[in-house]
Amino acid sequence: MSEVGKQLDTHAQQTDNSSEFAYQNYELLHKLGLFRMMIPVELGGASYSERVEVIREIGQHCGSTTLSFSMHSHPIAVNIFKHLRGDKQATATLRKIAHNDLIIAGTGANDWLASSGDMTSVEGGYRVNAHKHFVSGAPGAQVFVTSANLKSNVGIEVLHFAIPFNLKTSVEREKDVQ
Repeated sequence: MSEVGKQLDTHAQQTDNSSEFAYQNYELLHKLGLFRMMIPVELGGASYSERVEVIREIGQHCGSTTLSFSMHSHPIAVNIFKHLRGDKQATATLRKIAHNDLIIAGTGANDWLASSGDMTSVEGGYRVNAHKHFVSGAPGAQVFVTSANLKSNVGIEVLHFAIPFNLKTSVEREKDVQ
């Protein structure tokens, strides 16, 4: 990890000077499979102590990379909790994240129960109208995990869902057609 630390140090100085996201550090961590290691061993990741040690080591070299990297673990942790309680969908999600080496960004606690944005049911799914706040690690992630409010016959429900960052909005799709 010392060679990796040297590279993180170099990029940390560059990103501190430019005030930009630590893209190079994220790419390095991704190339090394460190995002995947946040998944439990039995599903293709690493042990809890190994995960903690990696975060501790990264933290000695680049604070912004460490923050974003550890924020990736929050949506993972929710699925680990569900997996440990026997939730087959959470287990499948964790396997998919590990297998595809996905980097996850989530809106976290500020959007968990008092979600911003609204959903309406449409044919084949939902239409979401929302403005989400800053999300650590979003520039380097492939999947965005968030929530929105859905008015239903039981009141307002908060639905949680994942969106690939490369998904086009309806406006972008309309521009492609024109």
